[in-house]
Amino acid sequence: MADVSVFAIDRSVRVRTTAALRTAGVTWDDADHRTLTDVDTFDGRLAASGLRLTIVDGRRADLRGRGTISEALVAEALPTRAEQLPFGALRSAVTAAVGHRSLVPQLSVAGRHRFGRVIGADGAPLVQLERTASVRMDHLKADSVDVLEVHLVRGSRRVGRALIAELEAAGAQPIDGDVVDYVVRKAGRTLGGFDASPRTALEPGMASDEGFRLVLADLATVLAAMWSGVADDVDAQFLHDFRVALRRTRSIVTAGRSVLAAPEVEAARTGLGHLASSSSAARDLDVYLQRWPRYTADLTPETVADLEPLRLLLRDRAVAEHAELGKVLRSPESLAVLADWQRWLAAPHTRSGDSGHAPLDATVAQLILRSHRVLIERGRLITPESPAEQVHDLRKDTKRLRYLLECFGTLFAAAPRRRYVKRLKVLQDNLGAHQDAEVHVTQLTGFADELYTGGAGASTLLALGRLTERMDQARRAARWEFAQRFAEYDTAATTRALNDVVDSIR
Repeated sequence: MADVSVFAIDRSVRVRTTAALRTAGVTWDDADHRTLTDVDTFDGRLAASGLRLTIVDGRRADLRGRGTISEALVAEALPTRAEQLPFGALRSAVTAAVGHRSLVPQLSVAGRHRFGRVIGADGAPLVQLERTASVRMDHLKADSVDVLEVHLVRGSRRVGRALIAELEAAGAQPIDGDVVDYVVRKAGRTLGGFDASPRTALEPGMASDEGFRLVLADLATVLAAMWSGVADDVDAQFLHDFRVALRRTRSIVTAGRSVLAAPEVEAARTGLGHLASSSSAARDLDVYLQRWPRYTADLTPETVADLEPLRLLLRDRAVAEHAELGKVLRSPESLAVLADWQRWLAAPHTRSGDSGHAPLDATVAQLILRSHRVLIERGRLITPESPAEQVHDLRKDTKRLRYLLECFGTLFAAAPRRRYVKRLKVLQDNLGAHQDAEVHVTQLTGFADELYTGGAGASTLLALGRLTERMDQARRAARWEFAQRFAEYDTAATTRALNDVVDSIR
């Protein structure tokens, strides 16, 4: 028998269980109101790691996993970052699981809480109990259920086991987990977080317009889920996932022009394109700040210290760009773009494009093969003298192909898709490294002018020159490496891998 047994006590057995507790000699402390708030990242990284972080009345943090770690909180408030937790094992475990993501409330469970115990003749506790009565989750009452935890005490387990037997005989229902686990199950909720990856359930033979609308509706759900997190600048991952959903949406809309024919589709493409351009600067600065430790890792401590004015400039500029983006997202015009798009996707449709009634599998296969051909043709045209814009356009081609494979992923067999995407990703990573370095070199030149005008010292400007040279070296290295990476992709083996993917949906 476990050291802790948990019971749900509903109204029908409350009298009998209360009598069993009284007969066993349980004495209770005064009741107080208790609120248990589970926090996790928006995408549920703690839950994915088998952990659950509960804040008790804003005063204590309990981390449950293989065991329980409890720490008192210095400030009586919900922590929003791992670094706000007390130093120690709890903070280390949370940090390892959540990384840079913010902690957000998942749900709150409240009720009247009291401790109880059975005391032996020598005054020592034989059994310890916790009871939460009139349980509510997020202000909704959970069927007038009490949750009782019975903790066995070493050396007197026989007494505890006897009490547990009496409670079961009285009708108390044994449950797994604690009060939060029980209430979550009763409410049909989960603690897994929001998954932004495409998982649309599709059938190969469904009409293409139906399949495209389902994919686009799921992407719109992602946009809606990320909206407030981006507007409030909760953490950088919200904007990353938001922009990925924007790019996927616009890419699928463009690919499906012969599938979906309606003015609402083009209106959404234009409106979402405005959101993409409005969020670009904030995302570039987020990436810069996230990678700052990596960019400066090989520099001397003195050089990194000299670069502090630049880091502060980046931080302040990021704050300003996020504030402007928040205004854009809160505007009636932007809110209407998403609302109108979701409304159109959910409405019944009688019109479609020329390919709207074609089987989805045939349409998607044709689009994937065409995208691959375009990628190969354009990649073969790139030489060492080609402008950076041409390399960047090829990166967009790889993304379009990747989005088709991801958004319609449930049509394909998993193994062939993974094998092909692995080959594509090597090329895509190279193109991404080149584009990031290209953008950052250009930005650093502008920041250098701004810092000089602002009176930055010579040591800062010299350090900025070293950082710019390092970025430019990375840019040149990625460009030199491109020929090899594209040659590795432009092979018969890649063609066979892609054909295996397409064949798996037929």
